Amino acid sequence: MNRVMILLAGCLTAFGAGANTIISPLSQENAEKYFSVESYSIEQVEDTQLDQHTIDTLLDECSSSEISPWSRPTNGGLNTVVIDQIINYGKQIWEVIIANKPVVNVNEMSANALPQGVNCWTGLSNWELPNSNAYEITYKNGFGMEVVKFKYRLFYTYGGQFEETGAYLANVSVTPMNIDVAWGFKFDATADAEQVLNIGPMKNPIAGMELAMKWKVETPMKVSAQQVKFFVTGDGRDKAYD
Repeated sequence: MNRVMILLAGCLTAFGAGANTIISPLSQENAEKYFSVESYSIEQVEDTQLDQHTIDTLLDECSSSEISPWSRPTNGGLNTVVIDQIINYGKQIWEVIIANKPVVNVNEMSANALPQGVNCWTGLSNWELPNSNAYEITYKNGFGMEVVKFKYRLFYTYGGQFEETGAYLANVSVTPMNIDVAWGFKFDATADAEQVLNIGPMKNPIAGMELAMKWKVETPMKVSAQQVKFFVTGDGRDKAYD
């Protein structure tokens, strides 16, 4: 009995006797069918889990060293803020799922797009209420079984201004909500804030951020990798694309 057959036999034990009606541990064909990835889908779903506690968790807390730049003297003067130079002072890459387990420190998993010289989002004012969209990824095997179902949230705050100017981004994150993975499958996911830029005029900047969600499904027979990208703007728009 080869490695796939041994793994499949273990799968039948894990699933119980009823699994024998679907997969035979002696069938190479059925083993390949079980561990195959025949289709996957991504759809936007209702975010029913977003409450005030979740919002508070997703808002990054600045460290004590990250104070408003215009209140911190440097060489006898104030730090310079360049409103049309947009910088990500947050994370660039963070792990979302590791070996089927969600990463729990979600308040550390965010990027931002702030004017140069403002290293914390609380240094800006006039923030709008956060935007949130939920998405669900579903993989099915050759038997039509849902072998991976992963629900995640795109979250961001927008509209922050420096002295009544601009529209910046903060707390841009992709965070896990629910994950279900069948026996014998492994799922990993990461988020990557690939770039930030100014999509508005120099005198009244609008921050933009390209964010990629990348994931991998691994079985004893195959590894499949996909991604989806989001473009989020400081005036409250977001778009998903492949």
